[in-house]
Amino acid sequence: MADQQKQETTNRERSNTGANTNKKRASKGEKSKAKEKGKSSSATKATSNGASAAASAAKGAAASAAKGAGKTIADGFSAMRDVHAASREHSNARSELESMEKTLEETNRVLKHRTDIEANYEKIVSEHTAALNDARERIAQGRQNISTLTSEKSDLEARLELMKADDEAKISPFRKLAESAKGRSEDASRTVAEAKRAVRNAENQVKDATERRDESVASANHTLDSSQTRLHKVQSELDKLLADPNAQKAAIKQAQDELASETAHVNAAKANVARATNEAQSLVDNAQTHLWTQNQSLETAQREAASAQSEAKDRREEYERLSNEAAARQKKLSDQIEKHETDLKAAQEFVATAKKDAAAAKAILDEANQIHSTPESTAQLQQDVVKQQAAISQQRAQVKSLDTAEQDLRKRTRTIRIIFIVVIAVIVLAVLMLTSAVL
Repeated sequence: MADQQKQETTNRERSNTGANTNKKRASKGEKSKAKEKGKSSSATKATSNGASAAASAAKGAAASAAKGAGKTIADGFSAMRDVHAASREHSNARSELESMEKTLEETNRVLKHRTDIEANYEKIVSEHTAALNDARERIAQGRQNISTLTSEKSDLEARLELMKADDEAKISPFRKLAESAKGRSEDASRTVAEAKRAVRNAENQVKDATERRDESVASANHTLDSSQTRLHKVQSELDKLLADPNAQKAAIKQAQDELASETAHVNAAKANVARATNEAQSLVDNAQTHLWTQNQSLETAQREAASAQSEAKDRREEYERLSNEAAARQKKLSDQIEKHETDLKAAQEFVATAKKDAAAAKAILDEANQIHSTPESTAQLQQDVVKQQAAISQQRAQVKSLDTAEQDLRKRTRTIRIIFIVVIAVIVLAVLMLTSAVL
């Protein structure tokens, strides 16, 4: 890299020399200017040489730093890998030791169990043979009890079915009568509801007719009042004209004509008041007559509904009495059946417990006989214990050796691993800062 920079410097010097030669060949009028430019070119060449030397030094330092950082990363990675491998090997050896210790514990347990049974063999056989015989007797007794309870329960269930059929035949007609009476009562209640709606409608019709009558009469009276007011006004004007000796006959004649017209309007308005009153009152009377008719219908419907409801109540009470008596009779048998079911379940559980006791006694006897008849298996277990204890001792020594080696490796590589972690952290931070700057 330094040779390349020197070559670049030489090329730049040759270029400057060529430029000076060309300037000397220029016209004489430009000689002084060429000399000044030659001096400026020399100063530029000196500055360029200094910058190139500084850049060469910086690049060399950067290359040396990168080479050192690369070696640090490689050494740190190798140290981390070695420590991890040593830790894994130590952990595997420790796990193997724990497995071997569990195996030895189980072997000792089985060996102790066999020696205890062998030591108490005669007692075990005597006690559990008696227990097995007792359990078998209980099983037989429980099965006999189950058979008896099952037969009695079947008889009770048959009696209950016959009783239900007989009771149903007796109370069925009363249930139908109660249902029929209930239907008539519901129909009567619906009739009452419809009659009440008809009464409300009739009441609304009376109210509407009364309001229309009042409005019609009020309108006719208002028209009559207006006509009378106009009549009084015209009469007053005519009186003034008649009292005035200078009044024109034509004006008097016109006032008299208007008076006659307004008088006719008043008479017509009075006749209209009488007609509106009579017509509106006739509609009110008709609505009130209709309301009275609907009230009579409602009273009749209410009497019939009360009678139907009373009959429905009597029929329902009679049916409920017979139904409750039948239910009481059936409950007595149902209670007896339920008690037999409870006793039967208890007998089945009794047999199941006896079977478990018999199975447990037989299993203990079979195991005791098997152990008593195979002393060579007990001897083999004793040999296995000795072999396993020796293997565990060797494994413990191996675990201790690996632990010592791992701790030693960690101490020797501690510094290089810390440096490795710091370098990696610096690189990650630099990348993050560069990325943030670009974004």
